[in-house]
This record gives sequence, structure tokens and C-alpha cells, in this order.
Amino acid sequence: MLPALWRGVEWPQDGRLKRVFLKGRMPAADFEELNELHEVKSILAERVVEWAEEWQRQGMERGRQEGESAMLQRLLERRFGPLEENLRQPIADADADTLLRRGERIFQASTAPAILILASAR
Repeated sequence: MLPALWRGVEWPQDGRLKRVFLKGRMPAADFEELNELHEVKSILAERVVEWAEEWQRQGMERGRQEGESAMLQRLLERRFGPLEENLRQPIADADADTLLRRGERIFQASTAPAILILASAR
């Protein structure tokens, strides 16, 4: 796609327009020394790797949270019986730290709703 942006456009020899054009699309990148298209390709290649790593990290975090949520729901159901929907949603929406606190309280609570209350009171 980028080569298509460069074709047919009369860029000034000093590259200022290229830097201005790209800076708006990638504000975190330093384009002050940018003069050639291959430099743009290199910067974009690095950025794509960073994006892929970030997406992978986010996916792993989400998978971990979903697994912890499922485990807590299963433990609560084994201890207290089927959970009502109003208990399932807060568990599904909770972050990893909250799930851990709720899991630690499973043996202290006398009812499933008490897990949410005890974990919030910490």
C-alpha cells in the first residue's frame, strides 16, 4: 500500500512532505531523518512486529482472565450449587486480581454472593 502512495506524487527533494505526511499517521515515530521509502518500510516493519507482540500479550491476558473466571465459577458451583446470572456476570467481568481475591475467599464464605462481598471488602 505504501508504494502506491509514493507513485504519482511529486515529493520535494528534501523529503519534508514525506515526513509531514507520515507523522500524522504514526505520531510516535521519529521521521526527522527520513529521506527514503526503504526507511519507511523498515519503520513500518518494526511497528508491525510491535503491534503483533502487543496483540499476542493482550490475547494471553484475556485468555488467562477467562480461564480464571471459568475456574472460579466452577468452584463456586461445586460448593454452592448453580449460580444465578447476577453472580456470573460480575465474575466474568472481573480482572485477574479481583478473581484471585474472590477465589481466596471461597472457603470463608457461607454463600456464593458472600464471595463478591468479601472480595470487595479487602
